[in-house]
Amino acid sequence: MMILKLIGVALALLFATSSNLVAQTTNPAAIDFSRDIRPLLSDACFACHGPAEAARESDLRLDTQAGAFADLDGHKAIVPGKPEESSLYQRLISKDVDERMPPEGNKKLTAEQIELLRRWIEQGADYQEHWAFEPPVKASPPSPAKENAAIADWSRHEIDHFILARLQKEGLVPNRLAPHETLIRRVTFDLTGLPPTPDEVDAFLNDQSPDAYERVVDRLLKSKHYGEHMARFWLDVARYGDTHGLHLDNYREMWPYRDWVIRAFNDNMPFDQFTIEQLAGDLLPNATLDQQVATGFNRCHVTTNEGGTIPEEFYVRNVIDRVDTTGQVFMGLTLGCAVCHEHKYDPISQTEYYQLFAFFNNIDGPAMDGNVKDHAPFVYVPTDEQTKAQNAIAVKRKEIEETHRTRREEVTAAFSAWTAWQSELVKSGSRMRLQAADPEGLILHLPLDEKSGEKAANRLDEKKPATVAGQAKWIDGQRAGGLQFTDKDSVVSLGNIAAFKRADKFSFGAWIRTPGDVTGAAISKMDQARNTGYELQIDKRRVRVLLARSAPDLGMNVLTSNEVLKPNKWHHVLVTYDGSARATGVAVFVNGKRQNVDIKSDQLGQYDFNTGKPLQLGRRDQTQPFIGGSIDDVRFYNRQLSDSEAAQIAITAEIEPLLAIDADQRSLEQVERLMMFYLTQYDSVYRDQSAAIQKQREEEAALKKNITTSLVFRERKDVRQAF
Repeated sequence: MMILKLIGVALALLFATSSNLVAQTTNPAAIDFSRDIRPLLSDACFACHGPAEAARESDLRLDTQAGAFADLDGHKAIVPGKPEESSLYQRLISKDVDERMPPEGNKKLTAEQIELLRRWIEQGADYQEHWAFEPPVKASPPSPAKENAAIADWSRHEIDHFILARLQKEGLVPNRLAPHETLIRRVTFDLTGLPPTPDEVDAFLNDQSPDAYERVVDRLLKSKHYGEHMARFWLDVARYGDTHGLHLDNYREMWPYRDWVIRAFNDNMPFDQFTIEQLAGDLLPNATLDQQVATGFNRCHVTTNEGGTIPEEFYVRNVIDRVDTTGQVFMGLTLGCAVCHEHKYDPISQTEYYQLFAFFNNIDGPAMDGNVKDHAPFVYVPTDEQTKAQNAIAVKRKEIEETHRTRREEVTAAFSAWTAWQSELVKSGSRMRLQAADPEGLILHLPLDEKSGEKAANRLDEKKPATVAGQAKWIDGQRAGGLQFTDKDSVVSLGNIAAFKRADKFSFGAWIRTPGDVTGAAISKMDQARNTGYELQIDKRRVRVLLARSAPDLGMNVLTSNEVLKPNKWHHVLVTYDGSARATGVAVFVNGKRQNVDIKSDQLGQYDFNTGKPLQLGRRDQTQPFIGGSIDDVRFYNRQLSDSEAAQIAITAEIEPLLAIDADQRSLEQVERLMMFYLTQYDSVYRDQSAAIQKQREEEAALKKNITTSLVFRERKDVRQAF
């Protein structure tokens, strides 16, 4: 039973720390170093002869046995058993003011304290480690005096022997056995924190069996209230709270961690597992949702989003909080002093503190909480019903996606006939009718086909052309047009348009070419000074999408997981966003294919990323120039495009040149492009399937909005350095 295990742990500590109680019973003069001596040395001696090397006078160190017993030029501070040869004692009692310790102006020891030190040296000057490092040692129970048989019979358990021995030492006698009404009240409060009900009291009073009390204990241990009561004490030391604790003190969702602690007690979880899952549950192989929730222990500290806060400073304070709490809860140590210097009282150096600090210094999330309940990192904790609904959506979507894939095989014959017919038309010079209608919601289109000049036409509003500045170079040849950004001043400015807000659904993209490992902003509506807005970057041939607000890590940062842009090749890049304020609502398409992405931060919170800065191509505000990069056919939509629509935009402009190639000369990639165009433009079944998949994604996103979240600790992939 859990209570017996807890009693066992308590007894082990009791026997270890109360061994002096036994010693006092057999030898009243026994002196305990940790209880009697260390406090005296700490108070009067350690400032000059303690762990702080920089403050240490001479070479004498009294906080360790090795230091105290060391030979220092022919004399020793402590000679075990011989106070008259111990310079520590001799200088405490010296009549010479210049020799006497502690020096004038320092804390003094009383005559009684000096005598205590003398007796301790005389008894062998036994040093002990800090109690947290002393392994529990089971002591032999004392034998109470037998003068009073009635009192001796009262002692029925080993614990009773310790209690009775101390009572007899103090000249006291135990009380008589408490009545049953009192017993059940005490044990019910002890194990559940609640009083017994009248029916429970009556049942106990009427139970005449010899194990009636044990059965009450068993019943209480099986009660859900047992775990709730035990969890209260743990949650106090874990600094649990359902609000942020600072600034606006907003609501946050930590209660799944609270429920995990309750279940751990009720399920009698072994203490080692209880410890590991809270400190590092996310690092366990194939960590379960419960094990991730358990790491909420490291997220119970207060958080803030107050405007005057320095994020890096608060980040460090959060890590310090985790270290100090771990030290207090699991190690029985006050580690906090070692933040600034060698610890004066606990055996922890400043170096060791920051070695421990490093374990908690790598959280995959920002310091600021965004004033939202679910600031990253967090996990979704669905109910059973929500899990069933998620699974149902996933199953249905998988079925649709499978039919989506097999549709290609079903239209193979029709596709072959269509490509042969269209290829003949192209080769004969006949006018093609392949221009597919743009997906709905197009609000901005820059074809960039001018090939010269300082203006670029907006196909949807000819009265508001874009301005081309710097040494931007018009392109002719590989595509119908486009621009290359040749220096830091090359930019296309479109004014304050496409001013989307956090909850807006939108999509944007263009054809992009990069000469190699270039990094810069291809499309940007970002305020550099406030780091606010949205942006499409090319980061060494990987596509990066930023939707940010305020701090560099307060926003959404999504990066394609592999190098996808081949040097000096045109690629169509499209970004879609579902208005969810979550990085999972951002999708990146390259050449019409949805990409796997790495989410670097997901911390937009309640903030908007709207900015009054102009929409620009080729750089961000005044920074992040896309030097050497090229762009063409820029499009913006006021809705989230589907996968098939993303494919359609990427492929349409490329179709006629592909049809001009002989069928046996087309590469697999070129055939794939033709197939995608045929499916998205000519096959209504495929389009309906695409719409159904999009609907499933939207249903899943809507369901997630109502699922409880829980703050967790999760390791970031790139390691932060601790100093």
